[in-house]
Amino acid sequence: DDDDDDDATDDDDATDDDDEDDDDEDDDDEDDDDEDDDDEDDDESDKESKKQSSTSFNNPMIKFLLYLLIFIIAINYRFYSKKESPPMEEE
Repeated sequence: DDDDDDDATDDDDATDDDDEDDDDEDDDDEDDDDEDDDDEDDDESDKESKKQSSTSFNNPMIKFLLYLLIFIIAINYRFYSKKESPPMEEE
């Protein structure tokens, strides 16, 4: 009689293992769905970052400041280059 009981529990264990495998397959499907969601989030963040970078250069105030900076650097460069030239000519 004891042997029959053991066989019965073994059969139950086998069916439990099958159920666990099914659960694992379901988990894999859920993981795939999560990966797709991540890809969509990445696409949205890429679009937002491109939008932010393009708007920053289209901002008139930023354009003005960049041109002003370039202008100041150019003026200072010309000013210092003129200062250094005359002493060399005197020698």
